[in-house]
Amino acid sequence: MELFELLRELRNSIANREDLIHYQIFTQKSLYAMCEILPTSKTELAQIHGMGKTRVDKYGADILKVILEYCDENDIETSNDNSVFEELKPKK
Repeated sequence: MELFELLRELRNSIANREDLIHYQIFTQKSLYAMCEILPTSKTELAQIHGMGKTRVDKYGADILKVILEYCDENDIETSNDNSVFEELKPKK
């Protein structure tokens, strides 16, 4: 499945959960930008037009998880180290 679809589904499920309209989570324009830029950190995500601090704080982790998993599954090199997610990985 394309990243666009995955992020759209995420947006719809957050909208349902929060009882909001889907574009209140992030706009179509932001969605296209995410697919193009593939942000892998909250800092990068915040640079996307329409993704202010509040949206990044609220939905950033969910969005980044989808993007990183997509890149991982499709062997897409990402620009950053994924230190944001170190705490999610079980310690060896």
